[in-house]
Amino acid sequence: MCCTILFTATAQTITTNQQGTNNGYFYSFWTNNTGLVSMTMGSAGNFSVNWDSVGNFVCGKGWKPGANRTVNYSGSVSGAQSMGLYGWTKNPLIEYYVADVGGGGGGENIGTVTSDGGTYTIWRHQQVDQPSIIGTATFWQYKSIRQGSRTSGTITFANHINAWANYGMNLGSTWDYQILAVEGWGGSSGNANITVSVGSSSSDESQRIIPEGYALEQNYPNPFNPTTTISFSLQSKSYVSLKIFDVLGREVSTLVSKELSAGTYSQQWIPGSLPSGVYFYRLQTGLFTETKRLVLLK
Repeated sequence: MCCTILFTATAQTITTNQQGTNNGYFYSFWTNNTGLVSMTMGSAGNFSVNWDSVGNFVCGKGWKPGANRTVNYSGSVSGAQSMGLYGWTKNPLIEYYVADVGGGGGGENIGTVTSDGGTYTIWRHQQVDQPSIIGTATFWQYKSIRQGSRTSGTITFANHINAWANYGMNLGSTWDYQILAVEGWGGSSGNANITVSVGSSSSDESQRIIPEGYALEQNYPNPFNPTTTISFSLQSKSYVSLKIFDVLGREVSTLVSKELSAGTYSQQWIPGSLPSGVYFYRLQTGLFTETKRLVLLK
């Protein structure tokens, strides 16, 4: 769900696909049924949404860039398929949700995380050739879906980032937008009125969780075609080399060759015209070296 039109808005009602700023907050509005859903801007982080038999939409207020922040929200929601923290990262491209209402599930049920007085089910799903912030693309969706809905509270996003990372689900290294979103699909009708703000325990600066050690994760999916994701963790700032080799030890691809800060990273590998078979990927830093096996199936 992306747009290219940017606006700076005062109080207004939006019915066409766009992104912009309003009263100090970033906003995003997308629908595939123009005229059947509207978003009205309120003061600060407030917005309201009304929709009637709409196909698909997602809209809300928040920030650009996103961050590892704690978010407070309150309001009312009726008829929405999903409501919660929603956003994107790049490098790699990831679409993420922390849904306090609905959320849809789907894909692979990974586990659970307890946060902010509730239990969330973690899901992972690969979207193939679907709309994204960079156009049609293949990317992963990460979801934490609360067991039991609520329409006000706090979302401590760091708890979800850490839980996802424990399952090898690392966000990209570059934040794109992040909003408290209301979403509907499949001909639904309803309304919502939400106010969002930054929680007292977070800042608006992008924060990176510092791992306790170095690690190279097993690529996912494996076997794979056409792409796979390799995740790794750095305990300290390091010059990093991540390379792919064939079974004869010949280098076939360099994914990373630069200095990186401490943190967790994910790198997508697209083998292109390389043949099916067994390959090896090797992570090297000044203090750590590890090699793992992966399988390309065409």
